Amino acid sequence: MSALLTNTLASVLLPPFCFILMGGIGLAVWRRRPRLGRNLVAASFALLWIVSTVAFDRPFFEAMGSPAPVDVRAANGAQAIVVLAGGLYRNAREYGGADTVNSRTLDRVRYGAWLVRQTGLPVLVSGGRPDEAPASEAEVMKAVLENEFFTPVRWVEVESKNTFENARASARILRAAGIGKVFLVTDSFHMRRAVQAFAPTGIEVIPAPVNLGTGHALTFSSFLPSPVAFTNSYFIAHELLGRAWYAIREHFE
Repeated sequence: MSALLTNTLASVLLPPFCFILMGGIGLAVWRRRPRLGRNLVAASFALLWIVSTVAFDRPFFEAMGSPAPVDVRAANGAQAIVVLAGGLYRNAREYGGADTVNSRTLDRVRYGAWLVRQTGLPVLVSGGRPDEAPASEAEVMKAVLENEFFTPVRWVEVESKNTFENARASARILRAAGIGKVFLVTDSFHMRRAVQAFAPTGIEVIPAPVNLGTGHALTFSSFLPSPVAFTNSYFIAHELLGRAWYAIREHFE
């Protein structure tokens, strides 16, 4: 029930629903308060346009993330690699209807396999079972790493439902194995919150981010709506909401 309420609240607060809600309120009050109604409808369309452009999402996306790739030569005693899940591709028909990793998780898994080849360190994959999926994200990640990237997985954390739980459940497994320092693999924009989640666990992390951004110059098309830009803006908003929730949680703990 807690996960359901959290996901419902997030859906309301994140785009596009928040803009649809704003426009709907504007239409509802238009006759009684026309100026307010017009402003709300106009603002909803304007904000929807803005967050759908590369010109908006790129600076935010890159500013929120880890700015540079990890230097594996400066591992300074890292003992393992932790790869956090980023979601499943459910009922993939091209894979016989089985669940597999989605594009975000695939980026992380692939980079985790690359780090193994560079360092020879063992891997922990972390991710629970979303929406009562037949297998956990971590189990699916393990299958992809071992069967497609020929990379063995030593530990599988299957209980967590969010980043906060990823950190704590993974830390328990790592401490039991005598490990205190790891490479942490997740998306660049998500890394700051992931590091924050691991901070109280006693596990020291070396950020190993993926999807650092291209750094290409803005062009005319950067100001036109694009589905990729809107997706990035969704994740930016999701990350900001997550950071705000962490701040509230820490305030009351």
